[in-house]
Amino acid sequence: MASQEQFFSAGQTYGQAEEKERLEREKAGGMADTMREKGREAKEKTSDTAHQAKDKTAQMAQGAKDKTYATAHQAKEKTSQMAQGAKDKASDAAEATREKTYEGKEKTKGVFQQTGDKVKHMAEKTADTVKHAFGMSGQRDDEEDVVYTKRDETGDPASYKTTTTAVKETKY
Repeated sequence: MASQEQFFSAGQTYGQAEEKERLEREKAGGMADTMREKGREAKEKTSDTAHQAKDKTAQMAQGAKDKTYATAHQAKEKTSQMAQGAKDKASDAAEATREKTYEGKEKTKGVFQQTGDKVKHMAEKTADTVKHAFGMSGQRDDEEDVVYTKRDETGDPASYKTTTTAVKETKY
C-alpha cells in the first residue's frame, strides 16, 4: 500500500493540477473576456463606419438630386425663352405681313382708281365725239373744241387725276 507520504505527494500534485487548471480557466476566461471586448469594439467600429458611409451616400445622393433639379430647371428656362423668342418672331412676321397686305391693298386701290378715271375720261371723250359727229353736242360749228387738262403726278398712283385746267388741246 501506499504510504502516507505518497498520499501526501499525490494530494499536492492533485491540488497543483487543480490550481493550474483554475488559473488556465481564469486566463482563458480573461482571454475570452478580452476577445469579447475586442469583438464588441470591432462591432461598434464597423457600425460607425457603416453609419458614416450611409450618411455620405445620402449626402451624395442629395447633391446629385439637387444638381439634376438645377439642370432640369435651367433646361426648362432655356426652352421657355426659346419658345418665347419663336413666338415673338412669329408675331413680328405676322405684323409685317399685315402691313404689306395693307400697303398692297392701298396700291391696288390706287391702280383701280386710276384705271377707272381713265375709262371714265375715255367714255366721256367718246360720247362727246359721237355727239359732235351727229350734231348733238350743243356747240356751234364755229366754236372751237377745246379741252384743258392737267396731270397731278405726286408719286402716289391714287393721286393721278385728270383735272380741267392749264393745257390747251385743239381737236381736229
